[in-house]
Amino acid sequence: MSASPFELMKLARIAEAKSPHPTHKVGALICGITPKGHHFEISKANIWPEKLITTIGKEQKLGNASTTIHAEIAALCSMDTPSQGADIYITDLPCPNCAKGLCEAGINAVYVDAHTHKTALGKKIKPYFETVSLPLFEKARIPVYEVDIERHDLRALLRPHIIEGDDVAVSRPLERIAVPKDKAPAAAFYEYIKTLQKTYDANTPFAACLAHSKDTKKSFLISCEAHISIGFTADDVRAIRTAQRKYDPIIQPVNRLLLACARYGVKIDNGYIYSNHVPTSREFVNMIGAHLLSSYIGNKDICRDQWGLDAMQQIKKHKIMDLETL
Repeated sequence: MSASPFELMKLARIAEAKSPHPTHKVGALICGITPKGHHFEISKANIWPEKLITTIGKEQKLGNASTTIHAEIAALCSMDTPSQGADIYITDLPCPNCAKGLCEAGINAVYVDAHTHKTALGKKIKPYFETVSLPLFEKARIPVYEVDIERHDLRALLRPHIIEGDDVAVSRPLERIAVPKDKAPAAAFYEYIKTLQKTYDANTPFAACLAHSKDTKKSFLISCEAHISIGFTADDVRAIRTAQRKYDPIIQPVNRLLLACARYGVKIDNGYIYSNHVPTSREFVNMIGAHLLSSYIGNKDICRDQWGLDAMQQIKKHKIMDLETL
């Protein structure tokens, strides 16, 4: 018999307790069924990646991003089975950046802990959860539930209207290509990047990687552009930006790539990830948290904002990652 939402949230709380953060502890548990029909559970807490602790420490930001990898993203980046169709249990409210990631990763349903109403982080994120995260989930047609362990109560915060057979529109889908068995994966990666460089306009941010499946032992080439969150329209983007100015509904290409690989259940090969523009500060933190410490950048003078360029300089100064030009 499968575990109840209350039992699963208790497991997420166990993960939360492992967080080293002194005030904002968060745990996330992802559960579902593998392609072979087996139940799986994976849980993570928000943490400081060791590489960042030993270089710039916990107090200093990387660009304008805190150096913690959020629990939801940490759990997704740890997966070696597809996250598509899985459920996630989170001990606090998911911030809009994590909400975009959960949509991109194909999460089926989101469960949040009712004790978030009492946490400092929950009170801080609540306005953004209501004005950004919930609309993101609604457009992606992901239901959101609140789990109250103490009262043994489960209530719906969001039940999107779902029409059978009506898929959520993605105007710029990812590309995934299987590397032929008779071709060396590394050579295929470099050829792929050269093709993409000719295909994309220089001003269009995109990312690509070489990834492998643990189960099938196949290698894949995956690429994507920056994109508005799944299901969003231009009008939706304007509404979100009008409601607040902190979080943008655009998911950047490297983050999108990380979460797409979680959806497919494949792992990015370290050293075989490429971004034609300098990643944002948060993208850098997520790459480091995913143990991707070697990557290629096309143009090191272009970034969404100055913070990403500043983060790159910190990375170079402290030798946090190997950043090569390709």
